[in-house]
Amino acid sequence: MQNYTKFGKNININNIEIAVKTRLGQPHETMRNGVMKERKKPGLKKARKASQFSKR
Repeated sequence: MQNYTKFGKNININNIEIAVKTRLGQPHETMRNGVMKERKKPGLKKARKASQFSKR
């Protein structure tokens, strides 16, 4: 592994996937409108929806 932590503060669009994957160890989507969003696991989404309906 190389040190990609250098890209933590000033991230190039080309290096963004590599930098984030090596730092956090989780797959991320590329930048959308300048904001980085993690991929949500389908299981969590289903659990959330179920909990919302159960509250109602």
